[in-house]
Amino acid sequence: MSKFSCVLSSVLIAAMATVTGAATTTATWNGSSSNDIFDETNWTVTGAATGIVVDPATDWTTTGGGDDSIDFVLNSGDFATGGAGASGNWKASRVSGNASANSITLNDATLQITQTGSAGFITGSTNFASYLPMQLNGASDMNVRGFYGVDVELNGTSSWTTDAGTSFLQVSKLDFATLDTRVYSTANPPDDPGWSTTPSANNIGRMTVLGQPAVPGVNLLLRHDGSGGTIFKPIIPEPSSLALLALGGVPVVLRRIRRRL
Repeated sequence: MSKFSCVLSSVLIAAMATVTGAATTTATWNGSSSNDIFDETNWTVTGAATGIVVDPATDWTTTGGGDDSIDFVLNSGDFATGGAGASGNWKASRVSGNASANSITLNDATLQITQTGSAGFITGSTNFASYLPMQLNGASDMNVRGFYGVDVELNGTSSWTTDAGTSFLQVSKLDFATLDTRVYSTANPPDDPGWSTTPSANNIGRMTVLGQPAVPGVNLLLRHDGSGGTIFKPIIPEPSSLALLALGGVPVVLRRIRRRL
C-alpha cells in the first residue's frame, strides 16, 4: 500500500470515528400521563439513551447515555405545557456550560410554558459555543416568554407569542423562514423605543427575515395588535432595499426610513 493510501485510510477512519462517536436519542411527545413537558413519562425515548431528565428548575436535560444528544419532537396535534399550574424554564441543553447538542422540533404542534415572573424561557447552552436549534414547522404555535442561547426558525404558518416585553431573545437568534410566520409581543406597542435594531439588542437586532437582517419598515412590519402589543410580520422588501440588504447596507436603509419619518 502506498504512503498516500495509508494516510487517506487513516483520515477516513478518524472521520468515521468522529461521526459515530456521539449517539443520538429521540424523545417524541406522547402525552400519555398529562400535558406536562416536565413529566418524563410523557416522552417516548428511542435511541442510545436509557432515559431522560426534563426538569424546570435545577437540572439540565440529560440522558442515561451521558453525552448523547436528544432530539425533542412534538408532532401533529400534540399539546404540551409547562405543567398544570407549574412554572419554570425549560433548560433544554444537554448540560450546563457545554455547547448544546440537543434540538427541539414542533411539527403542527403547540408548546406553552407558564409565564410567571421571570420564568417561561427555553434555555440552551450557557457558553454559547453553539445555539440550541429549535424549529417550528407547519401551523405550530408556541407561547413562551423567551429564549436564552437558542436558534429559532419559524416555518410554514407557525407563530410565537411572548409577554416578555423588549428582551425576549437573550443571546439567541430568530429567523422568519417564511413570510406567513408571525411573532406576537403582548407587552409593548410598536413605537416602544426598546425595539432597537442594534446587534446587541435582545429583540429585533437578533431577528432575520429569510436569512437577512430584520429592518423595520423594510422586510419586517411592526403593527399594533389592538391591545397594547406588537405584531411582527415579515415582508418582501422593495428591490432597491433588497439590493442594499444583500450588500450589507442596513445603515443606509435605516437612514432612508428616518428621512421618510
